[in-house]
Amino acid sequence: MAKKIWNFADSEKEEKSPYEYLFEYATQVKDDTGSLIEGLVTELVTDSTEEVVYALYLVVPELKNYSFRLIEVVQSNAFTPYPVTMKLFGKAPGNIVVKKDVAFENFDKELLDFIQSPLTELILRHLKTHLEIKKSHE
Repeated sequence: MAKKIWNFADSEKEEKSPYEYLFEYATQVKDDTGSLIEGLVTELVTDSTEEVVYALYLVVPELKNYSFRLIEVVQSNAFTPYPVTMKLFGKAPGNIVVKKDVAFENFDKELLDFIQSPLTELILRHLKTHLEIKKSHE
């Protein structure tokens, strides 16, 4: 019988990646908005800095798939998922909330705070208003 050569501790806690968290929230937005708005998560790996950038977009199919970049999560390298830098984007260029060095233990809470923030509520209300205007002109 071969001797075990690969070390793997079964007791290690499996951490969800930032992508997995974002994907969960992206799939939930469709249900929560009655399919008016969908979520989309993108991933970009930069070769030069080894950063991984995930972005959560709000997509409105009835508005020619208009998409709004809501949240961005930046891993400092492809092999270490945490800590990350998180950004919440508003409509105006100065409306960006940044949280740095977010650890795994705090990530879900910080992400939920972004999603439930007044800024996000304002963006959703804005998208809903555009949908209502479009429907009133059909």
